[in-house]
Amino acid sequence: MPFSPLFMSTFQETLRHAEDWLKPLSATLACDIQRAYHGLRAVLQTLRDRLTVDESAHLASHMPMLIRGIFYEGFTPTGKPIKMKNREEFYTTILRQFDLNDPIAVEALVRAVFAVLAAKVPAGEIKDVIHNLPNDLRELWPTTA
Repeated sequence: MPFSPLFMSTFQETLRHAEDWLKPLSATLACDIQRAYHGLRAVLQTLRDRLTVDESAHLASHMPMLIRGIFYEGFTPTGKPIKMKNREEFYTTILRQFDLNDPIAVEALVRAVFAVLAAKVPAGEIKDVIHNLPNDLRELWPTTA
């Protein structure tokens, strides 16, 4: 049985919203969409695990459905937030999930993902997220956040 036109339209719209997040990231990092997806996934999931469960849910509520699925993939709320005291611990967690054997540096990746978040999520929510992070991670957000 073929999919209904309404379903296909909804599915295509969901993909378009995800591309609205991935294309700027891909352009900033000068990489393909697949690489941008893997980087976005690693940073979002590391950020999610650093936030309280409530703050993660508030942040996720502003994400398109497909990005929210990436954010929550493999999530277990037990033991959250994970205390990453500094930038290096945050980076190490990302590096466990994302192969950086190419020119994309972890800091550039994090800054690029934070810039996309700051552009796509309401400012009040971004301020709440930033408030929950250690000072040296706060510095990675765009100055407009």
